[in-house]
Amino acid sequence: MSNPTRAADSHATRDLAIAIGVVALGGALFAAFDIVEKIEALTSAFEQVELDEVLLAVALAFVMATWFAARRWRESRASLRALQASEHVQRSYVARLEELSSELLATEERERHRLADLVHDDISQSLYAARLRLSVMTRQLPEGELRELSSELEELTGEALTRARDISMQLSPPTLSDLGVAEALETLLPTLARRYAVTIALTPSPAFARIPEPARAPVFHSVKELLMNAIKHAGASRVTISAEQHGDAIEVRVSDDGHGFDPERRTERSGFGLFSIERRMACLNAQLELQSAKQHGTSAVLRVPLKG
Repeated sequence: MSNPTRAADSHATRDLAIAIGVVALGGALFAAFDIVEKIEALTSAFEQVELDEVLLAVALAFVMATWFAARRWRESRASLRALQASEHVQRSYVARLEELSSELLATEERERHRLADLVHDDISQSLYAARLRLSVMTRQLPEGELRELSSELEELTGEALTRARDISMQLSPPTLSDLGVAEALETLLPTLARRYAVTIALTPSPAFARIPEPARAPVFHSVKELLMNAIKHAGASRVTISAEQHGDAIEVRVSDDGHGFDPERRTERSGFGLFSIERRMACLNAQLELQSAKQHGTSAVLRVPLKG
């Protein structure tokens, strides 16, 4: 039970206790009425007000107090029921939101697969066929500007083909679902290291293989996002990736030697990227933890439970 519910329940219990106390007090007063009647003769010579009037006033006060206490108790119980209903609706919304987040994550991964297949099976194949034809045409052309132009087109087509393969690999590496996170990273890291002139070290660990299958894609894309943050926003020259098992969770750590940042000021370092990672982790009941300081690099930890 939440704190507001406990507070409302406590108020209702208190009001009920007051009502019971007032009723008991009234009962005691009326039970003592006979005793008062017996001593009335002894006090009649001294009283300035009729005893019946006093008893009537007490009875009226008792009735009013009982009515007020009962009303307060009913109001408190009504507030408690309304609060409980509100909390039930809130829990339903939260559960639905978590369900929609999980569906969104699954849809996102399916779209990544679809786009990767489209790039690999369609665009890459078309580029490869065009490159082959350009290669044949270049060899058959006589020396001159036309042959030089054909050679340039062949080179551009080859670069586009390489880029298409890289995009397909970054979207959804085939090794990710078949082998695991470590193998997919081993395929991706050389491309990133070459493109951005940065050293990326992947520490081998059996913990990578223990990452649950539903968490592989979210962890892979989160690590990639952290890598890009380190390279583009922190100016890191070296990044290390490692994994360890602690109890019933796998911790994947991405550390860099960049200029660091204040974790409370997300706008300094790809706030949307970190939000995207946190969204993925929330769908897995996992966590993202950041440790960073100015000019002392950053260490990001993805803590993924072995069981959801």
